[in-house]
Amino acid sequence: MRKAVVSISSNIAEGAGRGSDTDFRRILLMATGSSNELEAQLLAVRDLGIADYCLLPTAAWARTPPHTSTARVSYSCFMPIDPQLLSIMVCPVSHAPLREVGDWLVSTDPETRFRYPVRDGIPVMLTEESEEMGREEWEQALQKEGTDE
Repeated sequence: MRKAVVSISSNIAEGAGRGSDTDFRRILLMATGSSNELEAQLLAVRDLGIADYCLLPTAAWARTPPHTSTARVSYSCFMPIDPQLLSIMVCPVSHAPLREVGDWLVSTDPETRFRYPVRDGIPVMLTEESEEMGREEWEQALQKEGTDE
């Protein structure tokens, strides 16, 4: 996988140094091939359970041909938040403790029931990014995490 990563950037650098657009396009195709090779290896890593915290790539990408300009690979990696950090984080609205539930941090306050997204392992603690959960959904989410709040 390291070789494929280096190959991608090396091919692009080589192509940029070529004198013609034709050579540059040809070398970019080689870089695309290395990118596809890396993606296949990442999928194999996921499927073999070597790095089971990564879900690669999303279903939306799989329906878009990779050679089109609209192709976007979207990766979703679930990496738990450091327990020490989580222990000091609070809901910015109610100041209640938070619980990690999947890709969300859920406020333990039964009145507000806000949840905040975690994107690429980074909590987004903006109130405009939060969602208010229904009481039943909130209770179920906290029960999944082993809390009675």
